[in-house]
Amino acid sequence: MIALSPLRLATPPIGTGTVCSALGTRPSYPQQHASTSQRRPCATAEATSPPSTQASPTAEARRLVAPTSSIPLAHQQLPQEPGNLYHQDGNAKELDALIRHPSFRRMAGFASSTFHTWAPKLHAHYADTLDALIYEHPHLQRNFSNSVFAAVAFNFGPRTCSKKHRDHANLPYGWCAVTALGNYNYTRGGHLVLWELGLVLEFPPGCTILLPSAAIAHSNTPVAAHESRTSFAQFTAGGLFRWMAHGFQTDEEFFRGKTPEELAAVAVENEARCKMGLSLFSTFKEIETELRLRGAK
Repeated sequence: MIALSPLRLATPPIGTGTVCSALGTRPSYPQQHASTSQRRPCATAEATSPPSTQASPTAEARRLVAPTSSIPLAHQQLPQEPGNLYHQDGNAKELDALIRHPSFRRMAGFASSTFHTWAPKLHAHYADTLDALIYEHPHLQRNFSNSVFAAVAFNFGPRTCSKKHRDHANLPYGWCAVTALGNYNYTRGGHLVLWELGLVLEFPPGCTILLPSAAIAHSNTPVAAHESRTSFAQFTAGGLFRWMAHGFQTDEEFFRGKTPEELAAVAVENEARCKMGLSLFSTFKEIETELRLRGAK
């Protein structure tokens, strides 16, 4: 098990080579103690939890043991183009209040900045994709102006705990950001388990972890019955990247009329996509060099 002190700087969980995930601490809150700063958004989430929010019987139930609600720019099976996910009027009002809350805006920006520190090339890929989507489809709305992620999910607890799963709808080589909230003893529960890496990570309230959630199976350990744990996650669906790569059109439109030679070229490009995605991960040496260059400016 790897312990993460709330006072430490962001750090990856492995010591050499390519960075495949990162553990952030807490964003700084001027004139405010850290323990108070993490309780405030948790209390806000509990107070504004949409009344009709409940665990989905399908995908969400597969991985969550808690009510959840999300506000993504979505690309699903039926819509012909990306759009903001529709919520019932009551839920939409409450969720809008959450994404406008200063604490969640600060956490969203902190997670995006941590992403930029440890995976700057992948972060740029996310930023360019979201910018292009919004330019092409002006009706789309960002959840947070200070974040490169297209979607956000609030897990309302009261004791959020995820089963072992992979987020298969996310970009295969992409990262998502998960921020733990609540009031629990993080040395006894609420750990993040990264199954393929053989890691069990302490996950203190208020801290953020970024990981390739579509590629690495992950889960949480439960917290005690008298404790509370909620979470706040940011991600971007893989379908949004495919939509942009296909010229902002559906797969049917993209492939329609293509010659055998063109289809073969697309197949070659698809086979190389995983290698391209992994090339967006950074090594420690690359990160060290970039941080030195930033410090010299």
